[in-house]
Amino acid sequence: MAKPMTEVSRSTLEAAIRKAEEQGPLKNLDSLWISACEIYNSWTDRNQITKSVVMLRSIKWKLETKTKPGKKGRAAGVPLSAEQKAAMQAGRGARKPRAEKFAADPVLVEGFKDLKKETPERFLPLVSKLEAGSMRAAVALKCLDCSSHQPVEIRLCPCTSCPLYAFRPYKGKAGEDEQVNEVNEDLQEAA
Repeated sequence: MAKPMTEVSRSTLEAAIRKAEEQGPLKNLDSLWISACEIYNSWTDRNQITKSVVMLRSIKWKLETKTKPGKKGRAAGVPLSAEQKAAMQAGRGARKPRAEKFAADPVLVEGFKDLKKETPERFLPLVSKLEAGSMRAAVALKCLDCSSHQPVEIRLCPCTSCPLYAFRPYKGKAGEDEQVNEVNEDLQEAA
């Protein structure tokens, strides 16, 4: 069963918001909703409302406010202090490059060894780039694997529903796309 909607007087809520912003805009909308809620509740004998109700009715009724949204808990236009920036960076910790993360994962290390055995010699530089963290090399190697290591087949790939299709390598120049489409159509007709 749906929860009953809290009755709120639009005119009283508008007056409460104006009263809360008498001295100018507040630091953020959350502060405005809290102040307007307290003012509204002090003026009415009916059901007490919460700041969430004030926010929802203000949005629904498109009530004008002087206060603008803040940025993730900070007042709008107030930059981070040097201490706040340092605390944020310390909280994130030192970021490791992908190559270090890959080298620390024994499953990936074994996977790269197997990949080197299975990959033709001329594509081994791509495996090295992958080990260094290149996502582009990962896409290229997957497309090569799918096309039996034939770059021409990647260019002619008819599998437009593949998630990697837009990122596939060896596509050629823009003018060649029409030729590729013609070849794909010929292949589909032959099938």
